[in-house]
Amino acid sequence: MIEVIEKYHANDTGHRLSEKLSEQNFKTYLKQNPKALKINVEVQARKEYLIRVEEAKKANENPADVKPVVDEIEDEVRRHREEFETVELHKWWV
Repeated sequence: MIEVIEKYHANDTGHRLSEKLSEQNFKTYLKQNPKALKINVEVQARKEYLIRVEEAKKANENPADVKPVVDEIEDEVRRHREEFETVELHKWWV
């Protein structure tokens, strides 16, 4: 129904209600599914690794025995990858 009405009242892309709803749905999807972006999975794995290292230190074990899953990710690289992966996921979304 929205598309039929907007066919006659909206002539620009990005101004249609259906497009705005789709964008809002995409943002909601990302918030509810952070693992949809691979970078978020890697950041979480890194956090879990650091927790295991701290636990090993507290238990007087050798923290070098805890093997890292992923290397440390710099903030700039993380932001770039997050933006890129979001754009790629959005292409799939629409």
